[in-house]
Amino acid sequence: MQQIASRFKNRFPDLFRHESAIDSIHIVSSDRDRCIYSGRNFVFGLFGHNSELSNSLINQFVINNTLIRYFDLCDQYLEKVKKQKNTLPNLVNYINGPEMRKLLTEFKSRNFIQEMELKTKILTTIFGLCGIEHAHRMKKNWCKLFKNDDELEILSYYSDLKDYWIKSYGNELNYQVVQYLYLDLFTNLKLNLENDSKK
Repeated sequence: MQQIASRFKNRFPDLFRHESAIDSIHIVSSDRDRCIYSGRNFVFGLFGHNSELSNSLINQFVINNTLIRYFDLCDQYLEKVKKQKNTLPNLVNYINGPEMRKLLTEFKSRNFIQEMELKTKILTTIFGLCGIEHAHRMKKNWCKLFKNDDELEILSYYSDLKDYWIKSYGNELNYQVVQYLYLDLFTNLKLNLENDSKK
């Protein structure tokens, strides 16, 4: 996020040239820790660590779940997308397809899982824990349960497919709802540039 912020500042220097423009900067986040940390790192990328301006902006974070986590509050999204995620044909076909069935069978056999009915959700949870180990360069306890990268690729593709249909272009409602976020962003950018040009 710091690198993105730095590139953003270099690309749009006019937004940061005058003190009045800097005074109008507001960092909006959801209440999720990962989003707040991303916002902090974005600020650090713009104005550096421990600068007075960075500290001031971080202390004035605006928490707005309605704007940022719109998919948790939109009744249409909850009804038409989130509640239906287990019945989406593309996901169901992949879960019941040969790659995933073979992976489930081999995973159970290799890891001596006989008593428990192993479902895709458990497997994707283990895959997520493996991802955390990888991202944090931890000891690979969960990752060891997979035989090779091919198995990880199968689960990675499933994760991408799920995100595509549930949070991205696979459903028209997804990009209709996100328009409010973009409208807010571009409206604020335009207002700040217009106000700056009048001074």
